[in-house]
Amino acid sequence: MARKSDIGTELGQLVGTCAFVWFITVGISDHFGISRLLAFVILVGIFFSLLGIARAFISVSRVIERNKRCAHGVRRGKDGGCGECAAAEEQRRVEGERRQAEWQASHTVRERLKTIKKEAAALRNFELRALTQRWLSRSELYLQMDSKQFEDAVASLFCKLGFEVKQTPYSNDRGKDAIARKEGKTYLIECKRYGADNTIGRRDLQIFVAAMKEENAEAGFYINTGRFTKTAIEYAAKEKIDLYDSERFPVLVNAAFPAREDISSVKVMCLECGATSTLPVGETPTSGTCENGHTVTNDITLARLLTASFAPLPVMSGRPTLPDVICDRCQSKMRLVNGRRGQFWGCSQYPKCRWTKRYERL
Repeated sequence: MARKSDIGTELGQLVGTCAFVWFITVGISDHFGISRLLAFVILVGIFFSLLGIARAFISVSRVIERNKRCAHGVRRGKDGGCGECAAAEEQRRVEGERRQAEWQASHTVRERLKTIKKEAAALRNFELRALTQRWLSRSELYLQMDSKQFEDAVASLFCKLGFEVKQTPYSNDRGKDAIARKEGKTYLIECKRYGADNTIGRRDLQIFVAAMKEENAEAGFYINTGRFTKTAIEYAAKEKIDLYDSERFPVLVNAAFPAREDISSVKVMCLECGATSTLPVGETPTSGTCENGHTVTNDITLARLLTASFAPLPVMSGRPTLPDVICDRCQSKMRLVNGRRGQFWGCSQYPKCRWTKRYERL
């Protein structure tokens, strides 16, 4: 059934044609001083005459073409003419189809490589982010961070411990690096990325206590990779400040990460076939081969990790819904799947994309 828009278009074209014919008819009638009916008949006669001449011209052209001799001196005639020319024409047709097929295959490969490149970049970003979070399970690695990274990492630690953490500006923080809340109580966090021989005294803690009173905090956490003076330790005990120095800091890390997580390897996608391999993380980029024998390179190094952000991951509020869960590899929506070992998030583009995420009940 024709759509209304199609009918309207055809009707408009018909009205336009009729108006044009009427305009020409009126022009002939007025110019030659004849009736409009006779002018219309003359116009129709001219149209069919021109149509006949065009058909005659086409017929004559076909006859000439049919009787024209080819390069081998053979007329085409009714039976198709020269066999060599026909074979050459067939060969050109086959060659054209072959080139079209090759172009289509090449286009498919290019599109596939483009998709693989996008998925590989997404996997690399995910692995880099996951590896930086796994770094937080090893207290000795915090000493390799700069001051900003150390503050971010400590904030991530307290998020892991169940606190809701809001970091303050890096400069002019007024004596507090972060505000933490848990079970309706407010806590302040201050971080100092000092050397092992640097000390924090009572004066520094007094500034911190002033910030605690300003925020109505129940208690505070003062993390220092150096040491605290005896007077600072005594003052902290009176003001409900929990101190973590270079010796006690591993206790805080172990509380958040009871087990030291693996930081020695990452997953890398082959840019040729899309297969995923596991490669080591070292001082320099590492290489290996995928399951199909292609060379795979991992450019995530220890130096690269030290330029990454250790800030807390964004917290998803409420129960996760389908639009909120996005595939890290292809950026498509994920769906909740009931597996043999329980529920998990699976990519909606399965089996094209087999990325999964662990489902955690809130």
